[in-house]
Amino acid sequence: RRELDPALFPADPRLHHHTVDMSTAEGFERACAPHLRAGDVLVVTLGIGSGKGSAAQFEHVEVALPSALARAGRSAGAVRAVLLTSMGADVTSTSAWWLFGVAEGKFFHFKGLVEQRFEELAFPRGLVVLRPAGLLGTGHVPGWVEWLLPRVDGIAPVRFRSLHVCKLACVLARVAVAEGSAGTEVLGGAELQAQIRGYRGDGATDHEPFD
Repeated sequence: RRELDPALFPADPRLHHHTVDMSTAEGFERACAPHLRAGDVLVVTLGIGSGKGSAAQFEHVEVALPSALARAGRSAGAVRAVLLTSMGADVTSTSAWWLFGVAEGKFFHFKGLVEQRFEELAFPRGLVVLRPAGLLGTGHVPGWVEWLLPRVDGIAPVRFRSLHVCKLACVLARVAVAEGSAGTEVLGGAELQAQIRGYRGDGATDHEPFD
């Protein structure tokens, strides 16, 4: 939706950056379609990272836009999709539990709804849904939260443990290139932990980037 800082995304022939209008789902779908014709795997991480906004804003960014991108990708020939949602995603949810009313209490409902929209497209080589709990290294959470989460993870159930976005990115890459098969695979806390084992530099904790 805006030009990126070239210092953060240096020139690389493998990287193609397109700025598109995201004000409406329909316009977004049309704008993305021409850029997706050469790909066979669609990876979608759209969301309101800050956790702030109305239910209408959340539905637009968390559901309408990702769904539009999925439709464009599927129409262009994508055969596999990877979708980032959240622990607790459930289309039947009527609360936001520990998120204290984010998206007017519909946060988990929206996450479940976008999963449902992706499943309806029936990607031939499958859909992989990633449902992490707390994400560190995003720049969207207060410093005290980044400090606290790693210190309480040792006593927290595995599904509630936080993960650094660098390691999440490695999981995204791994599942994107997997051959896959029709259907939906959900990776929650335990499954995400299993995916990151064995990576180079995994001597670091789950709350740190790789060496």
